[in-house]
Amino acid sequence: MHALIGLHAVLGELGALLFLWVLIEMLNPDESRLRRARLAALLGV
Repeated sequence: MHALIGLHAVLGELGALLFLWVLIEMLNPDESRLRRARLAALLGV
């Protein structure tokens, strides 16, 4: 298996987890949760 396939899989899983993190933080937003959601969204891009 080529290393880029594994890298692609890992980055895809990380992006999915960060998307869920942002979704959970946005369910009950306040200032600190919005700050964490922005950080997670930035890391996921």
